[in-house]
Amino acid sequence: MPLPALASEARGMMEAGDVARVRKAAVTLIGKLDQDAKARYAEGDVNMDDLEVLREALCFRPWTESGRPIVTRVGDWVLGSGVVSPPGGGVFMAAGHGPWGISLSLGTGKVMAEMVMGVKTSADVSGLGLEEGMGTTKAKI
Repeated sequence: MPLPALASEARGMMEAGDVARVRKAAVTLIGKLDQDAKARYAEGDVNMDDLEVLREALCFRPWTESGRPIVTRVGDWVLGSGVVSPPGGGVFMAAGHGPWGISLSLGTGKVMAEMVMGVKTSADVSGLGLEEGMGTTKAKI
């Protein structure tokens, strides 16, 4: 789905069927347990739809064409001509996790903290950087 020109235009891109599927999943996960749940367990409806929707929204999650997130210290070559980051400093980037951002957030945060502190990372993220010569437009950031 392409990004709208203005964020306010995203609401018009929402489809009722998609919202209904999200609501059904929410009821299944956190809806109030029905008193007659045992009788209806085989039907799969054990939770009551007691949820109140306060706001509906559509969000866009950054992703990369490869499907791999970007978790790296950004090289000076990306930052522009004449930019030289000091030793131990620079720009660090964690983006493009797509729909797995929440699931991967704790591990990504730990690795990013290790990178910023200049210690060995607890996970090998060498394949999650920006390749030299690959501008940000190619990375679909």
